[in-house]
Amino acid sequence: RWGDAPVHSLGVAMFLNKNEVHWFEDIGYFHGPLWNCPKGKANDKCWCPEEESIEIKNKGWSCTLDFVDLPNP
Repeated sequence: RWGDAPVHSLGVAMFLNKNEVHWFEDIGYFHGPLWNCPKGKANDKCWCPEEESIEIKNKGWSCTLDFVDLPNP
């Protein structure tokens, strides 16, 4: 299904450089049945079962690691 999120992601990928995108590590995200827990001290302030998080680098559901590995322009 094509919702607004994939379209936004494609737009960002096509028209912005890496240094123009901010990755919010301290903000969790939930869109059932998947979620991503916040990192660091922010995770101590909420309930987020990290072992079940989509923490993308472990389950391969996202391009997060690909984004992090991109060189800066």
